[in-house]
Amino acid sequence: MNEVTVGIVFLVILLLLFGTGIELGFAMALVGMAGFAYLNGMQAAMQLVGRDIYDVIRIHSVPALYINGSDWLQCRDSGEAV
Repeated sequence: MNEVTVGIVFLVILLLLFGTGIELGFAMALVGMAGFAYLNGMQAAMQLVGRDIYDVIRIHSVPALYINGSDWLQCRDSGEAV
C-alpha cells in the first residue's frame, strides 16, 4: 500500500478507537506508532518512541527539580516545617 492508503486506513482505525472511549492522546500515539512502524519498520518505530519518551522526561523533569529545590530553600530559610 502507498502512504496515502495507509494514512486513510489508520485514520479509520483512529476514529474507531475514539468511538470505544479510549483516551484521545493514547489512541493517537498508538495509531501513530503503528502507522510509522508499518511504513518504516518496527525497529525505527521503537527508536522514535524511545527518543520521544527521553525528550519528554528531559524537558519536564529539570524545571520541576528547580522549582522543588527553590521551595525547599525558601522553607529552610524562613524556619517553616517542610
